[in-house]
Amino acid sequence: MGITIKEIARLAGVSRGTVDRVLNNRGQVSAKVKVKILNIAKDFNYKKNVLASRLATSSSVKISVVLPSSSEDSFWEGPLKGVTKMEESIADYGMSIELHFFNLFNSISYSEAFEKAISTRPNAILVAPVFLKETLSQMQMSKQNGIPIVCINSEIDTTDFLSFIGQDSFQSGILAGKLFDLQFNINSQIVVISQGHDSKNATHIKKKIDGLKQYNYDNNCGFEIIDIQIEDFQDKNVIQQKSDYILSSFKNIRGIFFTNSRAFNFINNSNLIDKIDKQTTIVGYDLIDENISLIQDKKIDFILHQKPEMQGYLGILSLFNHFIHRKKIDVRQYLPIDIVVKENISTYLDERDRFLDSVI
Repeated sequence: MGITIKEIARLAGVSRGTVDRVLNNRGQVSAKVKVKILNIAKDFNYKKNVLASRLATSSSVKISVVLPSSSEDSFWEGPLKGVTKMEESIADYGMSIELHFFNLFNSISYSEAFEKAISTRPNAILVAPVFLKETLSQMQMSKQNGIPIVCINSEIDTTDFLSFIGQDSFQSGILAGKLFDLQFNINSQIVVISQGHDSKNATHIKKKIDGLKQYNYDNNCGFEIIDIQIEDFQDKNVIQQKSDYILSSFKNIRGIFFTNSRAFNFINNSNLIDKIDKQTTIVGYDLIDENISLIQDKKIDFILHQKPEMQGYLGILSLFNHFIHRKKIDVRQYLPIDIVVKENISTYLDERDRFLDSVI
C-alpha cells in the first residue's frame, strides 16, 4: 500500500493542506517545499485516491465553523480539536473549513462572527449557539440564504437546523437529580450555580436546571433547589461574596450543581467547599484540566462528560456525509451522558487521547 497524504505531511514537516495543494497543483507553495513533497510521494509510491479526486474536482464544499475562542474557556479547545481532526480527512474530497471565533461572553461578538460566516456564502455552517436570541435571528438569515446549520453543545428549540450534536441537557439535569437522590436524604438543599450566562439566553443551562427540577418533582424528593446566577464570574470578589451569601443563607446544603465547565472557578476562588458539610455532593461538567485536578483531589464527586472533541468531529463528519455521500443525517444526534468519578477518570482521559491521536 502506498503512502497517504497525512504521512507525506508528517515526513515533510508541513500541513496536510500544503501537501494537498502540491499534489493537486493548486495554490502557492514554495519551490523548495514542493520538491520535497514530490520526492517523498515518489519515493514512497503515493497513489491518488481516484474516488476522492473525482469528487473534489466535480464540486467543492466550504464549511464555516463558528466557535467561542478557547482563551475564555478551555472547554472549547475540545470541539476545535474534533473539527481539526476531521478536517484532515475531508481535504481530499474538495471540502474546506473556515474558522470564525467569537468572545464567549459577548453576544455582539457572537452575532458578528455568525454574520461574517454567512457573508462568505459557505455551503453550511457548524455553530455553537450559546446565545439563544441571537441564534434565532442568525438562523433566519442563514435560512434565507439557503445555508444549512449544524449545532453543537447547545440545543435550540427550533426546526431550522440540519442537525444537533451533543448531550440531551434536560436528561443530564435529570441524571444529576438522581445522583443527588442517591447520596442524601429528602428535604435537603441543592445549590445550582451557573457562571457566565443568564440561563434565559443559554438553553443548555436552562434545560439542565429544568431536568433537575423535574426529577425532584417526579420522585417527590422534596429538595429545595436554590438557583444562583453569576454573570461576572471572572471577578474573584464577586465569587467570594456569592460564597459568603450561600453559607450565611442556607443551612441544610447537601448538594451543589455546577451547570457548566466552570466548577473550578468557583471552587478555587471561594471558601465554600472548605466550609460546607463534608458529606455534600458536588456535581459538575466537563473533563478540562482544572476540573480533572479537583476530582482527583476529591473536591468534585461527579463530572458529567459532554465529549466536546466528539461534538466537533461528528459535526464535520455529518456535513461530509450530507454533501459527499448524500446521506440523510439525524436531526438530533445525542451523545451518551457519561458519569466520571475519581476511580474511572484515567479511562476517560486515555479514551480521549487515543481518539485524538488515531489515524483517520
